[in-house]
Formats: sequence, structure tokens, C-alpha cells
Amino acid sequence: MDLETFKLALEVIRTLSLLGLNWLTIYFTTTVAIERCVADKLYNQKGLLKLTRPELKQKYDDIEINKISNAEFKKTVLEFTKVLLTHFPDEALTNFYNNINELSIKNNKSISAIGIRGSYNGIKNSIAIADKTSIYHELFHMASRSYNKEDKLMYVGFCQQGTDTKRTLVGKLGSGLNEGYTEVLTHRYFGDNHELCSSYPFETSIAKKLEIIIGEDKMTLLYLKGDMLGIVGELKHYASEEEIMKFITRLDLIYNFNPMYKSILIRESIFDTYEFLLKAYAVKIKKFYDKGIINIDGFNFLSIEYLKLFDNYVVAHSKGYFLSNVAEMYDIILNDIGAPVYAPKHVKKSI
Repeated sequence: MDLETFKLALEVIRTLSLLGLNWLTIYFTTTVAIERCVADKLYNQKGLLKLTRPELKQKYDDIEINKISNAEFKKTVLEFTKVLLTHFPDEALTNFYNNINELSIKNNKSISAIGIRGSYNGIKNSIAIADKTSIYHELFHMASRSYNKEDKLMYVGFCQQGTDTKRTLVGKLGSGLNEGYTEVLTHRYFGDNHELCSSYPFETSIAKKLEIIIGEDKMTLLYLKGDMLGIVGELKHYASEEEIMKFITRLDLIYNFNPMYKSILIRESIFDTYEFLLKAYAVKIKKFYDKGIINIDGFNFLSIEYLKLFDNYVVAHSKGYFLSNVAEMYDIILNDIGAPVYAPKHVKKSI
């Protein structure tokens, strides 16, 4: 919680106490006030943490699985290690090498009471597990984590967090995209041993759509390096920095905040994330067309296939939202960017 929000919380508590309300009411009301305050800041992009890139230096050359404190998880960690060493280049594994030998894993059934199956603490480099199927997801967080104690900045995948609450109003950026892409990777490499976390299927679907624009190898490399700034750099080929930051913060808003507080912000944020992805993709394939890499038929084919990934009905936080016709939205975007042709309207989503 940042300093400004903390002051707001104290003011709300003080006012409610004077009214003679009980602590349960005070807690709930204060939580709602804080949620709304931070959601408004994200939506209006005020006081955001400045994105930077971690400086990675490898501390360990060898992996010592025997240092894992919980013997119950050694087999799982060994499996995870083999997958990473097999599928990813050494340049992507600096964070993994730095963290794996100092990682601690513990069973913690109590966190399931608040709906959490697993949790990774980036400062302590520790994992708490309530449901064993979540272990691979948390291990990906570990493999992408970098923590600078001096600057008080932590990078975990596509999430950057300031641990000094005085330096920023919104102390974390990229959590929505980070959780979504962590699920993408977890299913890709450990799908048989992992169940999709129903808490954020929307964020996962957005991450998949973004990966098509950036490319699988490049996006995975940036994720494991904890390089959100690299994602911004890649997207600058197709969108302005302002549009990119709006996309990131909109997805954060969807991921972090319960729609009971301000559902209209959630709906508008879903619309904005769709619009961003469709425009970025359209700009990308228009560049292909302009360079002669694809012809008009290829442009139409790619448009149709990408549109199939979008739906007019979206579920976020177990709440459904109807959007305007996505195909018509894409038509408008194509017209705005001066695309060569229009993709056919009313493309049906393939299941």
C-alpha cells in the first residue's frame, strides 16, 4: 500500500470509528475504499511505477536440488529443472540459476481458506503450497524473479514491483499479464500435471493473444529475464508507449479488482485490452503486406484466424460482460490504419 492510500485508509477508519461502527464493518468499508482508490489510479494511470530493466548477474553455475528444504517437492523441482534446461537457452536461465539453490518450499493448507492454491514470495524466494497442482506455476515465478535490495525493486516475469512504499502511488505493474503468461507456460510444459486456475482465465487468454504478436520464443525469453520493459520495446513497433501502458494497466485492473467495486471499469478495461490487441496485430500484418511478405489473401486469412480467438462475451472474476461486435471493432481499426482490405465480418469463434 502506498503512502497516499495508507492515509486514505486511516481517514476512513477514523471516520467510521467516530460513527460507532464495529470493526468488521470498518474493515469491509475500508477495503472497498482502498480498492476503489487504487483502481481509479490504475484506470487514470496516475502515480505509476516507472518500468525499468533488471541487471542480471549469475551467482551460481551449478544447481543443487538437495538444498531444497522440503524433500516432498524435490522430485517435482527436478522435473521442472530438466524441462527448463531442455527447452530454454542459457541466456534465459540466469534468474533460475540464481534462485533455485536458495528456494524454500513449504506446505501451507491455511492459504486455501482465502482461495489461494499456491503463493510465491519474491522477497524471501519462498513458495507456499496448498494444492500440489499449483507447484509448477509457482516455480515459473521463481525462475523469472530478480530482486534488487538496494533499489528496492523486484521483477517477477512480467511484473515489476517497488518494495519501497514511499516511491510510488501504484507500487506494482504487470501483475495481470504476468499471471496470465505464467499459466500459458505452465500449461505448455506441464499441462498433464496442472489444472487451469479459474481465478484468471481472461488474463491467460489475453497473454496467448499477445504472444502471437510478439512471438513465442521472444516472449518466453523476456518473461524468464523478468523484462517487462522488453515487452514494451517489442510492442512499440505496433503501438505508442501510451497505448502500451494503457493496455498493461487495464489488464492489471481486471486482474486485481473485484467487479463489485466498480464493474463499469472492468468492462471498459476488457474493451480496451481487446482494442489494443486487435490494433497491434492489424498494424503488424499490414507491415507484412506493405513489405510484400503477404498478399491480400494472406492478410485476410491472418485477420480471420486472429479474430477467431476473440469472443463477444467475456468472463472475468466469475462475472460476464457483453462487448460490441468484435469483428466490427476490427473493421473500424483496419479503416483507421489504412489497411488494404477488410476481413469478413461476423467471424464465428472456433471451439
